[in-house]
Amino acid sequence: MSASLSIEAPDERRAAKLLGELVEFDAELIPAELGWEIAVMRDRDIDTLIAGVLEAVDRWLVACDLPSTRIRIDDHTFLLHRPAVRLG
Repeated sequence: MSASLSIEAPDERRAAKLLGELVEFDAELIPAELGWEIAVMRDRDIDTLIAGVLEAVDRWLVACDLPSTRIRIDDHTFLLHRPAVRLG
């Protein structure tokens, strides 16, 4: 089964932290050319999968104080920025 969704991480420590955020998904850590990648297998409806993964990635970006990451969905690559801190 190939991954339909993957997320870049700058180092193994932060990649492992993201893997922990994605515990409810079938995901694995893979060394990549410029860091690490977390591959998420398509084991449910793609809309539900993407929504859940994006929520987890938002939490991870904030927790690791990362400005952004790249996410690949099928043949498309997106830059996801850390969400703004919500006041109040």
